Amino acid sequence: MTSNGTVICNATNEQSSAEIIKSNDDFIIIWANSRNATNKNIYTQKISLNGVVQWTQNGVIICNAIDDQDFPQLTSDNAGGAIITWEDKRSGIYYDIYAQ
Repeated sequence: MTSNGTVICNATNEQSSAEIIKSNDDFIIIWANSRNATNKNIYTQKISLNGVVQWTQNGVIICNAIDDQDFPQLTSDNAGGAIITWEDKRSGIYYDIYAQ
């Protein structure tokens, strides 16, 4: 880990609504990202207790359906993973709730 933090995602455009949980001996982070410049999608990353990124650089895609996916939240599944929820606008004007 660097003295000024570990980069979790520095992809193009905005990253927002980040959350983090401890899951066994690691941490799982989730956020909304508008890297494709047309809508927000949900990404996740796992880091070790030492701040070493465990998965793909700039995160693993959770959902990239049409329109916006935003306001992600997560909780531990008590088995080393997480349950992730988000608001999803793929069906039209209103947001629906999705989970994975």
